[in-house]
Amino acid sequence: MLRKTKFSISYGSYPYRFARAGLEAIETIRNREQLDSYYLFYVIQGEFEARLNHPQAAIKYFRKSLQLVTMKSEKRFIAKKIQDLEDVYPSGREYFSRSLP
Repeated sequence: MLRKTKFSISYGSYPYRFARAGLEAIETIRNREQLDSYYLFYVIQGEFEARLNHPQAAIKYFRKSLQLVTMKSEKRFIAKKIQDLEDVYPSGREYFSRSLP
């Protein structure tokens, strides 16, 4: 669950370095184009970007996953993630709570 704090979205104790490492690991996947039609491929990238406090990138990935998903429950789940990000960042600007390693 997203929580709006004074400076950013808080995701609890999920460490920044793991989200960054996750995105870097995705970059190393061979034949990634085979995953282009897999909606969870974009969900996980959106989740990592959101946890890195990059709402615009996260929303872009979540919207791409919405185009691919067929299950109504999953569509609602992803749409809720987009709505949560848009509620916290209504102007579409990216905010950074602090400089992270």
